[in-house]
Amino acid sequence: MIRKAKFKSFKGLRDLSLTFEPFTVLVGPNGCGKSTVLRGLDLLTALKFMTPKQLFLEFGDAHQWLSRGKSWPLELEMDADMGSASTRLRICVEGIVPGPTFAETHCTIRVDATLPYHNPPAKALSSDTERLAEAFPEFAAQMPSSVRLGLIANQLAEPSYFDGPTPYLQFDGGFLPSVLSYMTGSMPEAFRAVEDSVRAIVPTLKRIRVLPAQISRREPLDIQVEGKPVRHERVQAYWGHRVLLDFDSASDIPAREASEGTLLVLGILTAMLGPQEPRLLLLDDLDRGLHPRAQGDLVGQLRKLLAQYRNLQIIATSHSPYLLDHFKPHEVRLLYEASPGDIHCAALTEHPEFDRWKDAMRPGEFWSTIGEQWIAELAGQHAP
Repeated sequence: MIRKAKFKSFKGLRDLSLTFEPFTVLVGPNGCGKSTVLRGLDLLTALKFMTPKQLFLEFGDAHQWLSRGKSWPLELEMDADMGSASTRLRICVEGIVPGPTFAETHCTIRVDATLPYHNPPAKALSSDTERLAEAFPEFAAQMPSSVRLGLIANQLAEPSYFDGPTPYLQFDGGFLPSVLSYMTGSMPEAFRAVEDSVRAIVPTLKRIRVLPAQISRREPLDIQVEGKPVRHERVQAYWGHRVLLDFDSASDIPAREASEGTLLVLGILTAMLGPQEPRLLLLDDLDRGLHPRAQGDLVGQLRKLLAQYRNLQIIATSHSPYLLDHFKPHEVRLLYEASPGDIHCAALTEHPEFDRWKDAMRPGEFWSTIGEQWIAELAGQHAP
């Protein structure tokens, strides 16, 4: 489980440290860095599967990760409990010189992993060739795999075709029908668990069905015209899948006609229980599209899954005080930007008046009352 993370010169986070619980919600004004925190954690855990150079160049322009007006290095760091050991993973991007191709781009990156059984306990990875699993096999074996989601209802409802062996849910919810189809055949118990959990939040739902559907895709086609290559497009038809939902009042409801909240709940639970089997679930806008009562039901179902899967951790963002009412005060983190790039974070329990009001107000009500400006004042008191 990730206990602490630190970001320096990473996008809008010029110098931010924050802690996490097994279930944590980040709240604060728009643009205060909540989604950036999730992106940074996703990048750190992605090192398990790719080289540092792939991480920062194949998954976006690395210069976009550097805070505006800041110079290299850029640093991301996390402290985690893995098994019985406490470990630290640190990425330091010291500089990038773009080249005309990926292979010719020069990337200076250090990746240090601190482990209790190494002395000295740190080592740098080669940014071009070495993966974390090769340099620190014991560390990588226990490092959490993550799924980051910012689900969009239209993408969740779209019929899909996946041409690989194991489908996965995209960031926006794409490939949901393909994932559910895979689960019905290869993970039937997990599919039933998804169905049961969705029904607990949407009581009128009776059944989730996945049926064949013809999918048309535009694909590039290179042809020769008078000896010269010409890029052309063709429409190719495939057999994929679509989702139908049966409710108490009606059956055979296409996913695109279901409510946004129902689709978002289905997407989140499919990501948790599906073939990716993440140990770290990063959820942007957890409350999106949900009625206040459904927000509480969703948090309740996520807690049940956390109790069932002890190695699972969930970190979410929200703007809803109704959602916060279903969190414990120590699980709430508030972010506040005092000035451009100067972002601070504090737990709700750190407010000077928390002990006085904790029995009179629920977390969402308390947050709505106090706001976030006090965080900058608290940071000023703790500054050296």
